[in-house]
Amino acid sequence: MTAQARAAYGGAPGTKLLEIGQGQMEVSADPAVEMTATLGSCISVCLWSPSAGCGGMNHIFRSVAPGPMGDAAVVAEVEKLVNALMRHGAKRSEMAARVVGGAHVLLRGRNHGMAIGEACMNYLSNEGFQIVGVSIGGERARRVRFHPVSGKLAVGLMADIHTPEDPAPPDKGNDVEMF
Repeated sequence: MTAQARAAYGGAPGTKLLEIGQGQMEVSADPAVEMTATLGSCISVCLWSPSAGCGGMNHIFRSVAPGPMGDAAVVAEVEKLVNALMRHGAKRSEMAARVVGGAHVLLRGRNHGMAIGEACMNYLSNEGFQIVGVSIGGERARRVRFHPVSGKLAVGLMADIHTPEDPAPPDKGNDVEMF
């Protein structure tokens, strides 16, 4: 990363940026690591354990299906993150969570992002995790940056994206010649 890009992004010199793509998850105890993602309707759960000095982030894009087991795939993604932190020495009782994303960016149909976010928060709450921050919903995508050791999270709303209308074709005039 160039100094100019780092200044624009806000990362300190020596920061190791990990881009978390759809369906991915990372866990780290390295204080130089920051995790980042761009979230539209997707959700990221950011978990960390201050006592273990580690944290992790996922990028959930699975939809919540109708029915009693509809959120099972989403819950499995969060549980994978919990288990990964436990392998780094974190205890479930000491983990804190932030939930971010879930915008309704298409502005039509079912709001899948909100359903994913609610499934994540329900799971975390039911399992006794402390949820210390939530930024879900709305109509704009988010750019997030998470420091897994400290638990700090920066969230920026992205500019609205509008598809410009096609310009009207130039007036060619009347191609019929009158005589």
